[in-house]
Amino acid sequence: MKEFFVLEFGSFSLYRIDIHADKISFDLWGSDDALRWEPLLRGQSVPPGFVRHLYKYCEIFT
Repeated sequence: MKEFFVLEFGSFSLYRIDIHADKISFDLWGSDDALRWEPLLRGQSVPPGFVRHLYKYCEIFT
């Protein structure tokens, strides 16, 4: 599952979260142009309620 969102903090203006198929871990990526992605976190554990919290957080920006 891939989620894209735009935030105005840090070094990048666009961030992407890739939740692995096993739903146990995720990767966080950052980009300025959505063409070149830089890995920020790889293989991080998905904490309980993370996906639900992510959807609620993204709704704030849409």
